[in-house]
Amino acid sequence: MKNKKDVLGSLQSVSLFMAYIFVVLLLFLAGWYGLGFIVAEPGALLALYVILFLLCGGLLGAWLWVLIKIPQGIAREYDVIKNQIASGEIANSADFSKALAEFLVEYFSFFRFDVVAAQVKIKINDAFIFPENISPVKIDEQLLAKKSRETEDLIPLGRIAAGEQILHGYLVPIWFGHEWLGYFCVFTDTKLIKIFRGILETFEEQYVDDQLMHVINSERRDSDL
Repeated sequence: MKNKKDVLGSLQSVSLFMAYIFVVLLLFLAGWYGLGFIVAEPGALLALYVILFLLCGGLLGAWLWVLIKIPQGIAREYDVIKNQIASGEIANSADFSKALAEFLVEYFSFFRFDVVAAQVKIKINDAFIFPENISPVKIDEQLLAKKSRETEDLIPLGRIAAGEQILHGYLVPIWFGHEWLGYFCVFTDTKLIKIFRGILETFEEQYVDDQLMHVINSERRDSDL
């Protein structure tokens, strides 16, 4: 079943990409002939037009490809964590923190959406940061916990110092119903546009909170025994 979904997803991606190429080609030809009609001898203008069009078309194509690939891949890649929870390999919130932080860094590695480091804190547990050898991120963990308790919305943290590197921080509170479970915080090398920030919020709502709740409930049952 998984292979069939992968093939279907790949076909959809290729189809959308080919449709984009077709539309871009039509626009290019329309602009090329339009410029010829407007200017009698376009000369160097045509060369400039080609360069600008290729640059804009390439950047737009890269944006669209990222927007297509991220939602398709999340469910498939995150399924590994869900299986580890079901099998008991992820048995407590500390294991979940480690798995989630690693997932955030390893999966979100896209054009203009590259997570360099991630920090996850579950309730009273110590925060876990991945990769562990990254230069210390100068940020107050208690402040993050306080902020994440006050809202369910993503909170941009602005520019964050990590050694000599400057990153952009985004705090995503983890809530299940009215219960605060913790937060995850990602650090990116570029400022995220609104749609990418929305992807992080959707990821928390659709994938993180309920799976974490399963882990916490399992811990609670074990402690009652």
